[in-house]
Amino acid sequence: MTVLHLAGRGLWPLFIVAACTGEIVSDRTPSGAGAGGLDHVPRPGQVDPSRVGSGVGTGGVPVFPGVPSPPGVLPPGGATTAGLRKLTSTQLQNALQDAFGFVSPRLATLPTDLTGTDALDAPSTRTLLSAAEEMGQMYVAHGGPAVTTCAAAPIRAACMSEQIARLGMRLFRRPLSAAESASFAKIYSNAAAARHEDGVETAIAALVLSPHFLYRVDATPVMPRPYATAARLAFGLWGSLPDQALLDAAGSKALDTPDGLANEARRLWADAKTKRQIRSFGQAYVPYADIGQTARFDAAGKVFSPTTLGYFEAETDAYVDAMFAEKADFATFLAGNTSHLNKTLAAFYGATGPKSDTAFVKTPLPSTRAGLLLQASLLSSLSHEKEASPILRGGFIRRRLLCDALPDPPAEVGDPEPPMPGVSQRRRLEKHRGAPDCAACHVFIDAIGFGLEKYDQLGARTDVVSGTPVTGAGELTSMAGEGTFKFTDGPELARYLAASEKVQRCFVRTIFVAMSGQPMDDVTEARIEPVFQAFKREGLKISSLPALIAASGTFHASGGRP
Repeated sequence: MTVLHLAGRGLWPLFIVAACTGEIVSDRTPSGAGAGGLDHVPRPGQVDPSRVGSGVGTGGVPVFPGVPSPPGVLPPGGATTAGLRKLTSTQLQNALQDAFGFVSPRLATLPTDLTGTDALDAPSTRTLLSAAEEMGQMYVAHGGPAVTTCAAAPIRAACMSEQIARLGMRLFRRPLSAAESASFAKIYSNAAAARHEDGVETAIAALVLSPHFLYRVDATPVMPRPYATAARLAFGLWGSLPDQALLDAAGSKALDTPDGLANEARRLWADAKTKRQIRSFGQAYVPYADIGQTARFDAAGKVFSPTTLGYFEAETDAYVDAMFAEKADFATFLAGNTSHLNKTLAAFYGATGPKSDTAFVKTPLPSTRAGLLLQASLLSSLSHEKEASPILRGGFIRRRLLCDALPDPPAEVGDPEPPMPGVSQRRRLEKHRGAPDCAACHVFIDAIGFGLEKYDQLGARTDVVSGTPVTGAGELTSMAGEGTFKFTDGPELARYLAASEKVQRCFVRTIFVAMSGQPMDDVTEARIEPVFQAFKREGLKISSLPALIAASGTFHASGGRP
């Protein structure tokens, strides 16, 4: 079955911008289709392939002729497509793996930065179409129940209806309506006229292409609240679909009670699937992912080893895994005195212990290092190719660790002067900071970053930058007028931040956002406060936080967002 075959079977996707009504709707609802179904599949030529991906903008919602897509997913005239969120590329692959036991290799070609708020461009659209086709083919090749059971069933259509209802419930995270089931059964029967397997392939592709699989949506008439709650739990803790036990709990209304919600949150967090999410939490907190794919130059101007840059990222992956597994508290996580190193990284940090590069082992750090904050992956990510950046580092601490609001820099303001021998960064940035449009923010940013200037663009320890000595002294001034903390080096700053309730609250907020998929602006202090207090009662153990968030009422009170 080729893409053209799918087009002929009515599964070529069109995109519309639904920002006015916020509804996921089909491009037409034929007479007799009912609330949620199309009673026929377009003939070849009815859909123009050149329109694939056309008209896509922020909030673009896919509609697949021939694939049921009931109106009313969001309240007409009320919520907009801000209330919709696509599955990320990782969630999409996790979901298909969990539902089918396999996943189309084509999905690995989706952009790694494809997030739930990105509009789908034409190449990603075509990838999804091809992947859906391949999922149908793989299902048949694996001998899925719809193939083996229904081929021998006395009443094949009834058997396929059962299989569609079972798979549809898993993929859509709720029971299918009668109209939806009938529409998917019609898709199967139309395609199965010559061969049963063709019908199965097409029905699987149709389910995978449905907006009700590809998008997350909050409670609506189409998505009953208990099932929306189950989906939020599963995507928050597993990055994937609810399992059957969770769907059963939703159906029995067990999730409607605080105890029932907490029990399911604990059950999910104890499952091995959470390992897939732990690293995503770390990457949501600090920008270290893909540092191995970037270029950095050492102090002599030579290209730094890409292999060692890859070790930087692997260190942080191993560290985040271990901190959750060891039930470390927040202070240890951000400013502890150990990390997970191999032989090369131990030499880079001036540590001893690891004997090979094949394994990352828990290793004591020298006094110049402290936990996550002073790892090379983070420090090098917050640098330019040939020079560390006090601005990037100070801005990161303000925005990501303190959750302080900073405006974007004015478009007309240029970059700071480039490095010059014998001229310190502090002196060069004084001129930049002197611009009236820059001063209001840089007074709160630069002084923090200067406190990390003893770590170069690789995160290596240094005492000289651009031929001038550096002190490592810095200041962190409260934007609320609550005073200034002066520090003499990075480890002192790390310990101060780790002990700060403001930073601890910000960590809760960041993980809350990562789990819910909601914009940071929607996750208010009032929403996270009950979770933060519970986090404190748990001794600030970072491994306790995801389940505390998932079990909280404020996590499920989305205000119309998924």
